[in-house]
Amino acid sequence: PMAPGAQSYQTGNSRPFSTRDLNHPAYHFAVGLDAGEQQGFYLRVRTNAALSLMAEVYDERHYRVEKDLELGAYGIFAGVFLGLILYNLMLYVSVRQSSALWYIAFASATFSLLLFFDGRFNQYVLPDYPAVNYQLTLLNYALASIAAGMFYRSFLKLARYPVLDRVGLGLLCVF
Repeated sequence: PMAPGAQSYQTGNSRPFSTRDLNHPAYHFAVGLDAGEQQGFYLRVRTNAALSLMAEVYDERHYRVEKDLELGAYGIFAGVFLGLILYNLMLYVSVRQSSALWYIAFASATFSLLLFFDGRFNQYVLPDYPAVNYQLTLLNYALASIAAGMFYRSFLKLARYPVLDRVGLGLLCVF
């Protein structure tokens, strides 16, 4: 049994968002304390996976600054990826270079991995299907690797070097 006034939250990547007490991928929550007041925190984690857990305590002002910096960096990163995708799309349309299409596939898979890593995909696209999100993450790793290998193959024109091309394709199959 919990102490009177205690709070308990159930959340996690393996739970659908509709059943989470903390409906945010960062698992943050606010605790109000008066000046000089002390509060104990207990954290219990159940997992079947290897876990690296980092807990941080912020006052509200520092938390807002940290979140604003994080969102700004995320926006810049997303903008760069979308810019690269559009640039390579225009490159393909203008010169019909197949390596541009492979780069678009690589950048798109990498960008979607970014959405999986920070929880945005899990929260907004398929919020109630955590097992599907996990499988899609694994699929995106494979797609990003294959697209990167095919981009290098196309960009470097490895087909002109049959032995090197076969070695490269063999390595790509291993990955």
